Amino acid sequence: MINRRQFIKKGGLWVTGAAAFPVISRANRVMNLTGGGGGGGASAVNDDFNRGSLGANWTVADGGAIIAGSTELNFTEGSFGENIIIYSAGITSDGAGYVSFTKRDGDTYPMIIFRYTNSTSPFYALEFDNSSVNWVRRSQIGGTNSQVNASGGTGSFGDNQRIGMTYIGTGDSTIVRVWNIGTSSGLPTTADSWDGDSTPEATFTDNPASPVNTGGYVGLGSYQGSANQAFMDDFRAGPL
Repeated sequence: MINRRQFIKKGGLWVTGAAAFPVISRANRVMNLTGGGGGGGASAVNDDFNRGSLGANWTVADGGAIIAGSTELNFTEGSFGENIIIYSAGITSDGAGYVSFTKRDGDTYPMIIFRYTNSTSPFYALEFDNSSVNWVRRSQIGGTNSQVNASGGTGSFGDNQRIGMTYIGTGDSTIVRVWNIGTSSGLPTTADSWDGDSTPEATFTDNPASPVNTGGYVGLGSYQGSANQAFMDDFRAGPL
């Protein structure tokens, strides 16, 4: 597991979706668009958090989350409690997918949530610090955690870095890849290539003891030593 320590720091929505995504008020900045191949497919989601509140498209599964300064996602529970939010529309139909976000502070512990079904079902998470990432299986919200990867992934995941991941396969054939995308706005074209980059920071092919093979929801999360320290931005996700 990631070594969690005390840290300090600061802190809209527009979505591309097919008909499965209802168009809501312009105040929440939601649009229906269609995309091309790869990560830009018809169920892609893009949220810049430029609005006054978290909005109806997100569900707080644990801890708390707000929008800070009408520009960024800010998690509110401290003491290294679990903060997790889930995007309220499934985006992968249990299949392969991608998620990316921008880490706005260099000393926090963000998470990417994937293969999520509901609060009482198992799901996967990627847990980051500045220089490492681990793939974790969680029994449920507030449940037990077990690290899937035998060796931690390494990379640069610091301040204002955009981080992306893809996942594909089920059971012992599940593969998780992680990129430091820098400031690029690109998306993955396949599960093993992010905007033309086929050398991810980390690739996990470990065999989970109890695989999570279903769950079409994804989300974000964080641990933090004190409340309102973890800030994230530019959430993007979709199927592959």
